[in-house]
Amino acid sequence: MQRSTVLLFVLSVAFFLASCSKQTEVTKSVLSDPDKSGSQVSKKDNDYKHAVLDQILAFVTKSPELESTREFYGDRLGNRIALVNSQHHGVVWPSDYSPKLPGIEVVFANEGIPVPPLDRQLLGVRIDKLNLKQSDRVEDQIGLNLSPIEITLVNAGGSYDKDVAIIGGAHVCFVLDWKRLPPTIVLSGVID
Repeated sequence: MQRSTVLLFVLSVAFFLASCSKQTEVTKSVLSDPDKSGSQVSKKDNDYKHAVLDQILAFVTKSPELESTREFYGDRLGNRIALVNSQHHGVVWPSDYSPKLPGIEVVFANEGIPVPPLDRQLLGVRIDKLNLKQSDRVEDQIGLNLSPIEITLVNAGGSYDKDVAIIGGAHVCFVLDWKRLPPTIVLSGVID
């Protein structure tokens, strides 16, 4: 009985991870960077997108729910963060975006290329999905829940211990509350 419980748990986690990492074409086209995609986003949508990104970064840097995650992947001082872009996955951080994070240095980074100094870890935030047209989780064809906003927290720097590599990432999912404008994010799940 215990073996089947463990197997069920592993399968549940795998399905959740698959649901959080799945990206739809809507995500790529709705709110991708207009400079890169050639499509134009209205000023209102762009303002909402920037407001949502500010909320995500404020949550990542201040939320008690992510404290241990920040400590594991990030800088011990907590005063630097990297906005990570990937060539093969997720949504590119908008080139016209300037985060509002007082007291925190923000750098842009490309996935797989550590940001110096390499003797320090650096909390990286990659946008996996950003869909402001979807307010809540939806079920896909096989019953998995898909959140409209999904990010992954990674180490975008080096390591305090040269013999230890900090790999992997924590997947964080959000839904949107449209009761007031701009919309507000609500945490819907974390896999760390």
